[in-house]
Amino acid sequence: RRGWESAAEVASLRERISCLEHQRNEQVAAAEGHKHSASTFRQRAEALQAEVALLNSKLNAERAARSRELGDEAPSRCALAEERSSALMRSLQEEHKRQLVELQSVSKQALRKAAKKRQEYEQKIRDLSKRNARLQKERALAVRVCKDNRAAFEARLGELGAAMGGCR
Repeated sequence: RRGWESAAEVASLRERISCLEHQRNEQVAAAEGHKHSASTFRQRAEALQAEVALLNSKLNAERAARSRELGDEAPSRCALAEERSSALMRSLQEEHKRQLVELQSVSKQALRKAAKKRQEYEQKIRDLSKRNARLQKERALAVRVCKDNRAAFEARLGELGAAMGGCR
């Protein structure tokens, strides 16, 4: 009976490992999705940088046109606008980097957790397999001892029956 219980435990653990591997695969897929999202954010940041560069060039062109029209007052306004756009660009880049670092951290943590769980279950399966093998050996030994005892008992009964038959 214990062999069946161990086999049932092994089967249960294998099913649990299968479930955990499925969950790990889902987490890996989610991490890949996060990587894709990070890539999308990176592309968006690059597009925004390109847009800022385009706006800077337009601003420079407008600044040149206005400076010709207004004289000395326009360059200071343009410099202020350029400083604002540069500050905005820096803040967008910093936010993008922060999001990437956060995403990478979460992904790595999920992968480490799934790997640890998988290793724990693999160890438990190894332990239960060893226990199952030991219990099967013990069962085989018990069956052999029972057969030997039965044979000895039947021989002894035969001897007593022969002795009783001779006494009559």
